[in-house]
Amino acid sequence: MFDKIACSNANSLWGAVVAEVLQRLGLRVVIISPGSRSTPLTFALARHSKIETVPVLDERSASFFALGLARRSNIPVALVSTSGTAVANFFPAVIEAHESRIPLLVLTADRPPEVRHCREGQTIDQVKIYGKYPSFQAELAMPSGTLGHLRHLRQTLVYAWERTQFPFRGPVHLNFPFREPLSPETNDAKIEINDEVKHKAFFSQVQSLRKVVVEFPKTEIEQTISDLKEAKKGLIVVGPHYPGDAEEFADSIGRISRFLNWPVIVDALGPLRNFAKFNPFLISNYDSILRNEGYAKLLSPECVLSVGPLPTSKVLRTWLGRGDAKTWLLDCGPDNVDSLHRRTIPLRVTVETFARSFNRGPNRNREFLRTWMGFEKTTRRKIIQRMQNCAFNFEGRVAYTLSKSLPRRAVLIVANSMSVRDMEYFWQPNNSRIKVYCNRGANGIDGTLSTAIGIAHEGGRCFLLTGDLAFLHDINALLLTESFKGWLTIVLVNNLGGGIFENLPIAAYDPPFEDHFAMPQNVDFSKIAIAFGIGYERVKSMKSLPGLLIKKSQSKIRILEMKTDRKRDTKFRRELLEEIAEELGNPQVS
Repeated sequence: MFDKIACSNANSLWGAVVAEVLQRLGLRVVIISPGSRSTPLTFALARHSKIETVPVLDERSASFFALGLARRSNIPVALVSTSGTAVANFFPAVIEAHESRIPLLVLTADRPPEVRHCREGQTIDQVKIYGKYPSFQAELAMPSGTLGHLRHLRQTLVYAWERTQFPFRGPVHLNFPFREPLSPETNDAKIEINDEVKHKAFFSQVQSLRKVVVEFPKTEIEQTISDLKEAKKGLIVVGPHYPGDAEEFADSIGRISRFLNWPVIVDALGPLRNFAKFNPFLISNYDSILRNEGYAKLLSPECVLSVGPLPTSKVLRTWLGRGDAKTWLLDCGPDNVDSLHRRTIPLRVTVETFARSFNRGPNRNREFLRTWMGFEKTTRRKIIQRMQNCAFNFEGRVAYTLSKSLPRRAVLIVANSMSVRDMEYFWQPNNSRIKVYCNRGANGIDGTLSTAIGIAHEGGRCFLLTGDLAFLHDINALLLTESFKGWLTIVLVNNLGGGIFENLPIAAYDPPFEDHFAMPQNVDFSKIAIAFGIGYERVKSMKSLPGLLIKKSQSKIRILEMKTDRKRDTKFRRELLEEIAEELGNPQVS
């Protein structure tokens, strides 16, 4: 039964019901940004003994911190903000949660209807402020202690919680208008669940969401498998994935590949390269191989089984789009994730469910597979040789070194832009069981550091691979250091600007390239570390990086900074990939 404080007025009761209902549904963590209008929500959630509340000053940082927590756990995390522009600061994270299917529950406080649209302070139009991106959005009624209104609140919360996870994970927005008093001051509000019997009955049916499994018609799966078996030249393409059970996902892809005898093109942003033993036909050097035009034609498939979004490589995407092979798209979500607009047949089923249907003898065709695997072996050997013989601090070698040196079962978060591409080019297959995460829903650098801290919060050994601009763009995240529980090592590749723009045609036009695209900076990151009370070490050579990665630190968060030359690295990377493609030679014409 609620105490006198919770029942002091309708606003306080409203907040208490929100906290109790969400906790019973399964809420564990709430990220709260400070403000006055959200007092009823903040007060009740902070008082609840079974809910962890984390205060975060900057709303944008708070939202990406919550995003990281939810991404790692696949359990909804709640966000609370006051009214006004604070609400708008959540928008980038709401977009990423929608695009990446991450369960996020956004609770925003608002002014009452009578003070809207009349220039009242800290009042904007918050209703449906996030447009199409929430899976569900609603404005609650004004708080009231009557049973009918409390039932409305309870059931809206139950439905909102369900919609963060079913039928697909994503963000949900609930807008809460409050009149004063906002603090738990006693007034004459009518409270209709203020005895033990009514209280118990009111919450009796509130329980965690039961797992719902949507079955894909078995006959359609069997027909698809039959069609796939007919292809003499088949290819599996797996883009970024962050499954709850990485081993089961890797094993499922391996089972499909072994049954069909099809090679598997694998992006670095997912578990497959780090669970390599499950996938003997894994292809990680597709970008280099497909730069050889002769072999790109030779290796063109008749059929493609595309699993989720496509890998990052522009070379791969161009090649797939040009070939226009018959494609089955395996993705259990509702979205169109085929940006190439191929001849695509959607399969709305999970990889694991699909793989369980491959229970007959394997396809005997292996010629196409042998050709792909031969080039993969040769190309991988050449890349390893180039990385080992590189005499300077080439930023692409950082990704290569991390794949060889990170602790087993570590967690790696990767920033967008150049870090993602170097992962794709140089991250080597292994059996380290490392989990890799990246905000590839909208592909922005927003909230990179906050997301990493969220993923690392109360987790194991975590590492962030980032460039200097992505780090600086979210530097407010370091204010989380006091609340953060965990260990995060930031591998900071400092090339004094935006290295990815060096790959664009506009790089030949300076001015205005250097100032308006590369955005050079001259920040002393050691002083940033001192200001925020975190650890810092300069990585002087690539040889010292493996030892520094495993070195114990007294700081919860530390920076390992390696300075590189973006212009030299861009030239070296381009030449390296093109040279390897040329060294493959020309295909034999029979």
